Amino acid sequence: MKEGWKERCFKELGETEESRSKGLATLRRYISEHPEIHTDQTDEFLLRFLRARKFDEDRAFKLLKGYLSAKKRDPELFRLSPALEDVVHLGHGWQCVLSGRTKKGQAIFVSRPGKYNIISEKSKRGGKQAMVVEESFRTNVLALEWSLLEEMTQLAGLVCIIDMEGFSLIKHSAFLNPYHTMRTTSVVQDTLPLRFGGFHVVNQPRYMDAIYALFKPFLKEKIRERIYFHGRCYEQLHEFISPEVLPKEYGGTRGTIDDDDWKERLLADRERILAFEPPE
Repeated sequence: MKEGWKERCFKELGETEESRSKGLATLRRYISEHPEIHTDQTDEFLLRFLRARKFDEDRAFKLLKGYLSAKKRDPELFRLSPALEDVVHLGHGWQCVLSGRTKKGQAIFVSRPGKYNIISEKSKRGGKQAMVVEESFRTNVLALEWSLLEEMTQLAGLVCIIDMEGFSLIKHSAFLNPYHTMRTTSVVQDTLPLRFGGFHVVNQPRYMDAIYALFKPFLKEKIRERIYFHGRCYEQLHEFISPEVLPKEYGGTRGTIDDDDWKERLLADRERILAFEPPE
């Protein structure tokens, strides 16, 4: 753990050497009591769930079960090897994890769903528009799982910038049916061992209220309170995320969004990422 984080982790998460030792032992006991559960039991893996639930052992175990159940229920949607290939061949600025962090140490994930119409051209050749949704879901999970490789992200969490520039109800309607909205919210709330610090929507269309209404019934109050709509007022966004770590697209000073930099960092961790793969 990086210097200076111990006190903060104790205050925010209740993490100490004692709580880590006790929490890990308890999770392993719970797993042993459920022979149907087959999972990695290393400290590194299990700590993600304890940190995501502030060392509440019962809630951490519930999250672990949700994570494993989702991978078993929809293994292809959590298959990260094809997601890595999608990133290599389809990187058109539709998502990335920025290289900088917020002042709180949070990772910054950028999703640009309006860019997905570029990917749809590939999918149309196969005659299945639904493939676009599966690709986007898989690669979103890939980006979020990859961010968990860094201990600082496990401790400080992650914020999302959702850029709606170019989003169209006609082109992107496949993303808005109840099944996909429920699945997306489930990943955020009940599946991934990540602390989501905020969701910052920018460049949203006038009909954003209608889009949000589709997601709202599936969102817990805690998540609803962390959703912010900034439009094109990037000064509001800067109250949460310093312009020093943001690209020009959002009034920042870091140049334009660099897909190549993100892909290079991502692919350098290929072997570690594939450890997240669900079993065949």
